[in-house]
Amino acid sequence: MNKSKKTIICIAIAVVVIICAVILKNTVFAPKGAFKEGSSGVIEYSGYNVEGLHYGFNTQQECYLKTDNYNGVKEIDVNFAETAEQDVVLSLKFFDKDGNKLTDYINATWKKGTNYCRVPVKDSEKYSGYKIMIPHDFTLDSINFSSKEGGDLKSPN
Repeated sequence: MNKSKKTIICIAIAVVVIICAVILKNTVFAPKGAFKEGSSGVIEYSGYNVEGLHYGFNTQQECYLKTDNYNGVKEIDVNFAETAEQDVVLSLKFFDKDGNKLTDYINATWKKGTNYCRVPVKDSEKYSGYKIMIPHDFTLDSINFSSKEGGDLKSPN
């Protein structure tokens, strides 16, 4: 076998090993619960006027999106299809393992000019889900759950 054939075989083996490593990383070691448009992670919503993934804020009702929880979550990333025209404060409320709404909550800001809001979460193993309250019109792109804070939370394709 000549040198160029050996080089091609080595490159092909390396590509196969890299592909296997990526598949293993994304299936075994990936944080649970990355969602993309169409299955955005929202299991229930209330108060919004909804058309597809566009949520129109209704000032006359309590507006929220409800999601499940995944143990080990350190951060929830809410991605929007548009950028915020002004700062919008989101509230994240918690549900216990029995589904009861708790008084615990966290506020986070969807910053003007951005299309996402990152919400840090502590002790996620205590919760069964979250109620995300966004007092503004928006089009939801995705909701992602990450096991590390400040990580790259982009949705997988």
